Amino acid sequence: MFKLVRSPQVKLAAGWTAVLFGLGAFFLAVTFPYDALQERILAEVSGRTGVEINADQWEIDWPFGLGWRGVSLFTEENVRVQMDELRVTFNAASVLTGRLAADMVASLHGDAPTGGGRATVRVTADSWSGNSATSVAGRIEHLPLSALGFPAARRGRLNVDFTQRWEGTSSAGGTAGLEGTWTIDVADVLIEQIASGQIRLPSVTLANARMTLQCRAAVCRVQELTGDGTDGFFQGDGQITLRRPFRNSTLALSVSVTPSPAFAQRAAASGLPLAAAGVPLKLSISGALSRPQVAFM
Repeated sequence: MFKLVRSPQVKLAAGWTAVLFGLGAFFLAVTFPYDALQERILAEVSGRTGVEINADQWEIDWPFGLGWRGVSLFTEENVRVQMDELRVTFNAASVLTGRLAADMVASLHGDAPTGGGRATVRVTADSWSGNSATSVAGRIEHLPLSALGFPAARRGRLNVDFTQRWEGTSSAGGTAGLEGTWTIDVADVLIEQIASGQIRLPSVTLANARMTLQCRAAVCRVQELTGDGTDGFFQGDGQITLRRPFRNSTLALSVSVTPSPAFAQRAAASGLPLAAAGVPLKLSISGALSRPQVAFM
């Protein structure tokens, strides 16, 4: 067998190389512009999403990370989402090459004992300019529906898996080349009574529901829409056209609902004419997201 023999010169060169790399990493971490970076991150997210971001305090998460505590997100609809903690870790190699690669982990605020859930997001971009191609992929777990400001949702937990990509930012302030996929799962949902025109829908309880969206530009096509629970089950399809503010986004959905005997009885008491329990009922849901219109088909 051959034995690898290293000369003292080789060992010395290897040692000095390791020292130089270590010193370079140390000085890069010490001189890294964390103040400017954390301001840039918050401004970039606000510009991309239209969400105002405030934080009580921030800190360095050594060596290439930042952390915020007491984070509040304010949307154009005056919906407030609170995070107990948000941490961002940057890939050092991407920083040196002028690209962006970062991992975000957020602890979402919630009421005890259920807590507020957790969000993990991976962001990559061709540059730090904000005008380059940007990709975002992540997962939101166990987010209470009440945290999103839905007035009719009295109970429910939300899980979201998503990928989103922007090719760039247009001069008008919108996003160009927007495309992505979203899978939204909700569990243990209670929606209170909803009035739409002359139709009054009784409260609805769902054990599970799922919506899968394929988005391109401002149109998200509903590829899957299903749900079931003690009140029956439903399925449907259609599309959502995104607008700003988000409450002005429009729905065009076709839904088939098969009510349970308990739901049919409550519907009759509310003055809603339904067929017998177990018989599918077709509905159309259209109009603005803030005030959807429900009609029989």
